Amino acid sequence: MEFSPDRESDRGSSGAGESVRLDIWLWAVRLYKTRSQAAEACRLGRVLRGDGDPLKPSRLIRRGDEICIQEEFLLRRWRVEGLLARRASAKLVAGQLTDLTPPEDVARAQTQRQEQRLSAPVFVPGAGRPTKAQRRALEAWHQAGRGPDAGDAGDAD
Repeated sequence: MEFSPDRESDRGSSGAGESVRLDIWLWAVRLYKTRSQAAEACRLGRVLRGDGDPLKPSRLIRRGDEICIQEEFLLRRWRVEGLLARRASAKLVAGQLTDLTPPEDVARAQTQRQEQRLSAPVFVPGAGRPTKAQRRALEAWHQAGRGPDAGDAGDAD
């Protein structure tokens, strides 16, 4: 099959008509590394419509739709500019979505992430297993919702 510059599928849109599934689009525009991760984020309620309603992975999206993705400290807002049904190169993805997230919100989230890192219990790498007191401090930190696995204390006893 020859390359034809007139064919839409050869330019990266892969023949997407007027709509495409949300999980496929999230994966195709590289907001998630795998389609499974995109679908799981939808199922967990992290992908929202512009008005805040959660979206299912099978939801059909169209150009102009606004999608919000809840990250740890930030609600990212995106507008769908183009429809992709196949994963495209990073150069092609740039024109498929517009980031509507206010820069001050991004800066605030970066500050919160930095504060979280600074508040984490400090352990010297290579110093051996943590003591019982250190382990309890780490578990309390995780259960307070500040750790990467908030509520998951771990198995090391």
